[in-house]
Amino acid sequence: MKKKVYIGCLYSQTGIVGEESYKNYLLLKESIQYAITKYKVNIELELIYKDLGDNLDNYYNWVLYCVKKYNIKYFFGCWRSNERKKIIPLLIKYNLRLFYPNQYEGFECINNIYYFGPTINQQLIPGLKYMFSQFLDKKDVYVIGNDYIYVHISDKIIKNFIKNNESTYHKKYVKSLYIPFNISQEKIKQKIINFVQYMLDKSSNGAIIINLINGMKLNVFFQKIIYDLYYKKYKKLNNNYHFQTNKFLNYIKSNKSIFIDSYEKYPVISLSTLEDLYQKKDLKYLYNDFICQNFTDEILENSNFQLYNGLGNVDEDTYFLITYRNKNNIKISGTLYSTFLSTLFFAKTLSIMLKKDLNIHNVNQYNQEKNIEVLSINGYHALNNNNNITNNFVIAKLNEKNIFKVIYQSYKNISPKVYLIENQTVDCDVTFKEQIVSIIPNKL
Repeated sequence: MKKKVYIGCLYSQTGIVGEESYKNYLLLKESIQYAITKYKVNIELELIYKDLGDNLDNYYNWVLYCVKKYNIKYFFGCWRSNERKKIIPLLIKYNLRLFYPNQYEGFECINNIYYFGPTINQQLIPGLKYMFSQFLDKKDVYVIGNDYIYVHISDKIIKNFIKNNESTYHKKYVKSLYIPFNISQEKIKQKIINFVQYMLDKSSNGAIIINLINGMKLNVFFQKIIYDLYYKKYKKLNNNYHFQTNKFLNYIKSNKSIFIDSYEKYPVISLSTLEDLYQKKDLKYLYNDFICQNFTDEILENSNFQLYNGLGNVDEDTYFLITYRNKNNIKISGTLYSTFLSTLFFAKTLSIMLKKDLNIHNVNQYNQEKNIEVLSINGYHALNNNNNITNNFVIAKLNEKNIFKVIYQSYKNISPKVYLIENQTVDCDVTFKEQIVSIIPNKL
């Protein structure tokens, strides 16, 4: 008789990040079955799911329900940091384990959580270095994001990075906007309009925008506002113009600064947006924008970016993700890849435990066996002593064919570091005697 394992699922289908969160749940359902088959784990799995929406209390209450009703020990999901932090007291109280797939602020080290998304030194810091070095002529820097923990911490790190590297990049931090969750859509839109208008007026020579917005509809609205307000203020050349007269050519030469496209003057790098969620009608607002992730869909198609080359054969992983992608008409983003990886680590560790005849429901024994490596499309990944995973770093750029193409890759997996606000790092020891939690309150 197969042993049965219940899995608690912490995802939303509705709310501001519902679309992103739910796609990870749908992948989890198939990839966790794929993983236990791949590693020959002879168990029966049952996923327990409920749409948790935006309300943080729903996450807390659902974990409590899953523990009391099904005695669940392993949970997958959460999207925002405040969802994750909301349930930490329960994770500790009931000695539970959470597999968290998303990027996060790094100012935390909890024995009960396995972090599969990129940490600050695996995403934000390399992203800043890339943008600051590519756009040396852009001195001003703006930050926009939702009003929650990840954005607050990241914003502080960006300020410190600019200050500590002033002699290298000569950048100036100008302004940030935190978008509240609990106000009307009209008020949110007006805040974004005011922020963009301020940027266009204050930084008329151009600026770099660090985009930390979570939620695709909100993200597209922000990008559209830049597009609309910029071309309301500056002229745009029509592609059908035929430069037939010297008079017009001379006008172009003498006024060329007003014909610079918005993406050249205000380049945007997005750290929380994923290419699988954009619709074609929205892409014109993002032309030449950058996304910074640990994985991008092009890696599946292009062997030049597959870091396992020469290390072993993981074609079955590639085939699974390509098949899943084509069947569901989506792109495999960084967070989806992290969700997939988390199931591989989970299943591989369970297989080790079963071979040793250990109790797979004993999370303390699971912890003793979890320090393994997994080889997949993006090379070897290891879960470090600080419970964060080694990750690759990729920057993709939207081209004229509306496809995000890789323009930079680290070509090696970067070891995770847990960041403090002062731009220092701390790595938890293997015993986790101390827990490091954010100084930012658990707020919406």
